[in-house]
Amino acid sequence: MNWHVAKIGGSLLERTDLAGDLRAWLQQRPRDSRVLLIVGGGQMVDSLRDFQQRLAISDESAHWLAIDLLDSTSNIVGQLLPEIPAVATLGELLLSASPVVRVLPATLLRDEEPTWPGTPLGIGWQVTSDSIAARMAEILGANRLSLLKSCDWPAHIAAGDWRTAAEMGYVDGDFGRHVPKTLEIECQRLPFSTSS
Repeated sequence: MNWHVAKIGGSLLERTDLAGDLRAWLQQRPRDSRVLLIVGGGQMVDSLRDFQQRLAISDESAHWLAIDLLDSTSNIVGQLLPEIPAVATLGELLLSASPVVRVLPATLLRDEEPTWPGTPLGIGWQVTSDSIAARMAEILGANRLSLLKSCDWPAHIAAGDWRTAAEMGYVDGDFGRHVPKTLEIECQRLPFSTSS
């Protein structure tokens, strides 16, 4: 069974019809793949950035607080899609029989990710759920990564130019370091459409 990792942009949490959009997107996925959902931080993490500036929180502390918030945003998606179970470790993920799962990344990233082969994730604001999704795709040997966002891929940027995409704010600064060369990447705007 192949893995298909999907990052759900945190800004999509502001959509009142997100559950319907995600169910529609999941309906069109290839049936020979299991899907792992990773949810971005959205307004919660944006607020944390403001707190860090005002309260002089260290970059490392802010990083781990942001990771903790990703558990909360994943659980928000769990409220919208209660049929999709959550996993908190790589072992739970691999043992789950569900065709679609969502990750609670805090424990997994603190305790497990630094021991995985390949380039470990960095610490700081240059690492977001974009890089986490790419790292998970690498570790799972996924054949596809979908970036589900509230905006289209910038038309003037060549496909796969992650450096320029990071400069434009479409992906985070570390994303390109974690993308396996064989990984098929789809950048898709929600609300759902059938185009890639």
